Amino acid sequence: MEDLPLYDDVSIRKLAPFDIDAEWKRTRYLEMPCLDVVTGGETRPRLRVFAQLGLDERKMRRMSADPDGRVVFPRWQVSPSYDLVVMTGGEEEGGHPFDPDRSVYGVRLIPHAARWP
Repeated sequence: MEDLPLYDDVSIRKLAPFDIDAEWKRTRYLEMPCLDVVTGGETRPRLRVFAQLGLDERKMRRMSADPDGRVVFPRWQVSPSYDLVVMTGGEEEGGHPFDPDRSVYGVRLIPHAARWP
């Protein structure tokens, strides 16, 4: 798969109905607001979530898949200043954390320089 240039910061900021940087400064990582693409208490395949957000994975860079208890947080850099983080089940979920068919929830945008979790 050919990599394309990252999205610009302005395009990514438009995906959030709040100021990403201001929210990050005032809260902890799990209190960061989620994007409204997965209804609370439900999951959706990551591929569908990215499609709803209008994101092309070729314009993103995989960074890490950080475990925290029973949850894994796959993370992609989406622009020079921002990353996209999703929540998914841990090892019991099976498969690779970056699998496009993997069920996700808790979709968040955070500053690229931020530590997570």
